[in-house]
Amino acid sequence: MYNYHDEPGSIPRPSVQMWASRGCPFKCIFCAWPQIMYGNHLYRTRDPIDVVDEFEFCINEWKFRSVYFDDDTFNIGKKRIMKICDELIKRGLNKIPWAIMARADTMDRELLEKLKSAGLYSLKYGVESASQSILNAADKSLNIEKVKEVIKWTRELDIKYHLTFMFGLPGETLESARKTIDLALELDPVSLQFTIATPFPGSKYFQILQEQGLIESYDWEKYDGFRSAVVRTKYLTAKQLEEIVQQANKRWLKHRSKKILENKDEEKIKKVAIIIPNWNGKTLLEKNLPSIVNQDYECFEVIVVDNGSEDDSVQFIYDNFPQVRVLQLNENKGFARAVNIGICATDADYIAVVNNDCELESNWVSEMVRAFELHPEVAICASKVLNYYDRNIIDSAGDGLTRSGRTFQISNGCQDFGQHNSFYKVFGASASACMYRKDFLQQVGLFEEYYFAYLEDVDISFRAILHNRDVIFVPTAVAYHQGRSTSGSEYNDFNVFLFGRNTLALILKNFPKKILIKNSHRILGHFLYQIIYHTFKTNCVLAYVKGLISAIKDFNHIKLMRARTLGPKIASDDHVLYWLK
Repeated sequence: MYNYHDEPGSIPRPSVQMWASRGCPFKCIFCAWPQIMYGNHLYRTRDPIDVVDEFEFCINEWKFRSVYFDDDTFNIGKKRIMKICDELIKRGLNKIPWAIMARADTMDRELLEKLKSAGLYSLKYGVESASQSILNAADKSLNIEKVKEVIKWTRELDIKYHLTFMFGLPGETLESARKTIDLALELDPVSLQFTIATPFPGSKYFQILQEQGLIESYDWEKYDGFRSAVVRTKYLTAKQLEEIVQQANKRWLKHRSKKILENKDEEKIKKVAIIIPNWNGKTLLEKNLPSIVNQDYECFEVIVVDNGSEDDSVQFIYDNFPQVRVLQLNENKGFARAVNIGICATDADYIAVVNNDCELESNWVSEMVRAFELHPEVAICASKVLNYYDRNIIDSAGDGLTRSGRTFQISNGCQDFGQHNSFYKVFGASASACMYRKDFLQQVGLFEEYYFAYLEDVDISFRAILHNRDVIFVPTAVAYHQGRSTSGSEYNDFNVFLFGRNTLALILKNFPKKILIKNSHRILGHFLYQIIYHTFKTNCVLAYVKGLISAIKDFNHIKLMRARTLGPKIASDDHVLYWLK
């Protein structure tokens, strides 16, 4: 149960999801759940006492700190909801924050006040469009004026609310889309999501568009609803729908920035620090630094931590990019140390780590911040990293780790044909271009400087897994990576030594005891394979063996790192095993 996360309004974690009802009596044409889960539009409710019994059980026995009722529509049947609230108050459970998925038009002021008194902390409303005619054509049966009134009450009662909107329903035009964005900003939620109307098979919407010939693609990988439009409307192309969503998200970020600047009492805009470790990378910075300083996000700083470069990197930055902060070290202290120095030098909320050989799309920071806002449970965001020279080839779609200790980058070297255009959870994020929550780093510690370079990003991702924190792949944040530009080649004595040493250190430091013992044969097999590989393929076997010996000699130090890492571990071994492939 701990693996499922949806915490509207950032209700406390760990949070459990419950259902107080099943099904939905409404008939929105875009909804696929009736055909998939509910048996058409049957609507069944649970007994209020039974619901509160389970609520209490989850809090007392499973130690959850909050509850999210993920019913399709929680607030149907005022009398039943009132009984649930009364029972929560009677048992003193109204001190536990909880959240619901609700319809605005089945809510009234009295019910909202009762829900608030029973502990309701936050909720979600589906608004979808500002156009009443579009809502009517989609059988949403929602009155926009009623929505505005209910959201006004929700705000007055200090209940946090998340709103959902979509573009591309029948009748959508550029004007109606603009009005929907205007309405979203006017309603001013704590958080929101903009999506592209997607005709999931089995839905009435799919049937309608199929009959009208408006479905552009049957590639199910593109049916993500966030980045890819697979339909066109009578007035808009698929490309226009994708551009509308991009514009909507940009306006939302600007709206939040402006609001925070005008009201100092509100939560401040999230500040981002982009940290770039550099060692003799002047020619790389010449190509890639312009894409980094010209991000469309409004509140970020760029920090280059220079590891004693001898190629005029620092002077180049001073001359051409005066807005960039340079932290100059007198010698090469390694990638991990450089990142940590940058982290300690900023008060930013989010820490982006970017290699000096990476070029970023202009919306990279905005998309990463948006992913954090949509997923408050996420500690690390991994970006879609493509090959700098052949931009149809994937460098990384997230990092993985096997039970033998072998690290890998998902889909490395594969053609990008849209198979990674969806958000999904991954083991880890490549530090060539990724972003961390600062409070997560403060919780679990900074980069492990023992590694110097290589696998320090896998190590910190492992700590996220050990602390039950999520890492998410963000397909809309795209970076282009040259790769191996600092080390000079794929294999040499220096990096093979580090790979050998750091792989053994990673395993000894992070694998829980039972998992380590159970998979010892796999681990030994992996090291034996690597010795054979480096003997016949790279001629670096001596460097690899020296790396293993170095880790063994450092065993006492690694033991201390292990105690620091596994001491506060809260994840179960089953949870860790799930992520070790």
